[in-house]
Amino acid sequence: MKEIQPTPIFWKNGQVQGPGQHSLSLDHPAILFGESAFETLRVEGRQPLYLMDHLDRIERSSHGIGISTDSCRRDLEVDLQQALTDLPDSTITWRLRITLVRSATSARGLDVRESGLDRWLMLVPVSSPALKPIECCFSPYRKIPVECLDPAWKHGNYLSSLVALRDARQRGFDDALLLSSTGALTESTSANLFWVRNDELWTCDRRLVFPGLTRARILQEAAEEGIPVNEGEFNEAELLKAEEVFLTSSIRGIVPVGRIESEVFSGDHSASMTSRFTDLLRERDRLELGRRTP
Repeated sequence: MKEIQPTPIFWKNGQVQGPGQHSLSLDHPAILFGESAFETLRVEGRQPLYLMDHLDRIERSSHGIGISTDSCRRDLEVDLQQALTDLPDSTITWRLRITLVRSATSARGLDVRESGLDRWLMLVPVSSPALKPIECCFSPYRKIPVECLDPAWKHGNYLSSLVALRDARQRGFDDALLLSSTGALTESTSANLFWVRNDELWTCDRRLVFPGLTRARILQEAAEEGIPVNEGEFNEAELLKAEEVFLTSSIRGIVPVGRIESEVFSGDHSASMTSRFTDLLRERDRLELGRRTP
């Protein structure tokens, strides 16, 4: 098996960036305030999965935080086509991050209204996601309230998630689950949360969580399979009654959770609902890749 070196490749506005070129000024609003919009997706065989959905979402995020431009999407599509053509290896899986930032610097972040956008692409080779169950804890840090920042915006202010994840790792866990300011379950530091109980699927109130594309596909598969879905504001005790727990994201797909705090869960066996959804999403990915093959 080929060893993958996790060396990122950068493009800025359609131009590949050499060593030392991929940087931002210290007085850039993205550095000072996290003012950026981004998307992360998988690339298989030079084909990005569900690209149009991700471009739709980065448009909404950039508009929401006030940095959108009329030509951004068209320019991004041209950039992506060139970058994917230039990839040195089409046989491996890549993690693609698209980041939009203002093209002007401003220490105050206020006087760049007429600025254009810089389009950054970063591609990093990744290994196939492992299905080994992970262990999670409840974070003492709360999710940013929806009254402060819309959870549907994918922006550069991820410090709360980073602090929560760092705390979880220091405590011996793989990830952390965040609660809202009122104590309702929301998501992990970078993935949506689902659990299974009594052959039904449970998940957190969509008003409190990031609208993950894999989350949306899980809910669609559940509807097509006739699996009842319970969506709402639930507390920690409700989650700990689960029989199976899993997380979802565009890069990792479905990740089973084997333990939360001291509570152990199943879900990594072939008859579980977690495995069932994993197979259904793999088939969706296969069809998506086939649909985009010339």
